[in-house]
Amino acid sequence: MAAAPRPARLTAWALFVASMILHALGDLPLHREDAHRHFFPFSDWRFTSPVSYWDPDHYGGYAAIGEVLLVLAVSVFLFRAYRGRGRWIVAGVAGVYALFVGFAVLMWSGL
Repeated sequence: MAAAPRPARLTAWALFVASMILHALGDLPLHREDAHRHFFPFSDWRFTSPVSYWDPDHYGGYAAIGEVLLVLAVSVFLFRAYRGRGRWIVAGVAGVYALFVGFAVLMWSGL
């Protein structure tokens, strides 16, 4: 008889799957010209949103600000929730994200 999975491992997989589902749901309202086929291979239908996460002509600036604020809030929450190595992982991921945002702003500003 197989041993029951450890709760921590089960929780990690549940969080991973939940993050994939949340990402897919977040993609729906934020893709205009680059809309995904979310139900592939069952359907080729695409939801073309009036909002784009990157195109300033379709509220991309607001979407970008919302993304940064959401990542900041979740990073603070996770940093406070974890101890030890978990805090370093959260801080590292948040740092990489901050570098990406800084690079994107630098490139898009034309400096």
